[in-house]
Amino acid sequence: MGETEPKAWAADIEPLLKFGLGSSQARKKQPSCSDMALIASQRIIQAAFFAYNAANQREQLHSALFKALCVLESGIQLNDSSFLLKLYAIRVYLYLSCYERAQTIYDTLSIKHVQQDTLGHLIIGHGMALGCFASDMEFCYNGVTFYDRFRSKMPRDIEAVYQQGTYSNVQDFLELQSNIVHSVQRECTHRYALRGEGFEYGNAKETLTRWEEADVSSIEHTEQTLSALHDNRDVLVMGLLTPKDMAQWDLELLTRSTPMPGHDWIQAFSLVPQVMHYLVCADNESLQEKLSELTLVVDNTSGTLSRQDVLLVRGIIDV
Repeated sequence: MGETEPKAWAADIEPLLKFGLGSSQARKKQPSCSDMALIASQRIIQAAFFAYNAANQREQLHSALFKALCVLESGIQLNDSSFLLKLYAIRVYLYLSCYERAQTIYDTLSIKHVQQDTLGHLIIGHGMALGCFASDMEFCYNGVTFYDRFRSKMPRDIEAVYQQGTYSNVQDFLELQSNIVHSVQRECTHRYALRGEGFEYGNAKETLTRWEEADVSSIEHTEQTLSALHDNRDVLVMGLLTPKDMAQWDLELLTRSTPMPGHDWIQAFSLVPQVMHYLVCADNESLQEKLSELTLVVDNTSGTLSRQDVLLVRGIIDV
């Protein structure tokens, strides 16, 4: 690999593993041992991406990442409450297209309330990319339910604040409400749900009826509405152990199995249902308008659409 910083990091993996997984402290489930196992797995992952970065080295890269998973799984077995060990394992499993195990680990995190907005991106949409629609739709529906309940519950929470006389909290509640209601992840969750429902295998007549009756006006976006969205997704926790002078080895970036959806993705998959609706309704004028907008988005994407997304969108445009 050459004399590089990642190689220097990989040099002391063995003592980290010995303390983190094989010591008497590890058997007693001391938190410091989980930290050592986490650091060891991080260094294996980073060294793997550095050593096997060519297109013809994918097999070696995947083999090295499975070794990192062995460390992570051993660490989880010793300390089932380690959030970070599970988080790293989820990311690597998804990178290796092992969706079911990633889903199982995610379920043990007990993601609740606002965490649906900050951490939902870890799993939502990844199943669809691998053909696991049913499981992914369940996560989508859980997310949609959270956003709907949050929106309906917020006025009662604000009323309670006034009743309790804690007026200084009102502004915080209003800001939180705005951040969640106008959330990037909320839009992504809703679009994934629409995508799954719209293209799931089933009765053709029922599918056409669903597209015909769809209320597509509620999902239209403009540059102004997109720019007003709040991105509350937590992408910092994966990079906690990465030195600032080695940003290119940030594990959050290295282990992305697909690009993180952004404004281009939200706009594209807001336009797709509109295109399908106007196609089924034979509204040619509106159809051509939306097709032009969709073509413009996919032609000028800033990298938030995966190759699979682009293939799907271009397929719809061509049809």
